[in-house]
Amino acid sequence: MEESKLYTARVQVVEAMEQGLPWHEAAKQAGLQISQSTAYRLRQCRQTPHTPSHKIQEQLAERFALPISVSQLNRVRAALGISNPPQSAKKK
Repeated sequence: MEESKLYTARVQVVEAMEQGLPWHEAAKQAGLQISQSTAYRLRQCRQTPHTPSHKIQEQLAERFALPISVSQLNRVRAALGISNPPQSAKKK
């Protein structure tokens, strides 16, 4: 899938989930084959763009029992164009 279409499909998944659609229906509607953990990572990164990845990691592990690495979260954030600058960059 082309990068811009992939981005659009990911946004559609998040928007559909925020409107109450189950993750698998949202993914199907957007034409994506993704796992439940990916769907929730997309949603979490969209809702809290300035939350550190390690905090999101803890929250997903607690709430959904999903073992996700910080690097996975950072890749999802990068794919969505959502970043959380390092503390050193924020202080400048």
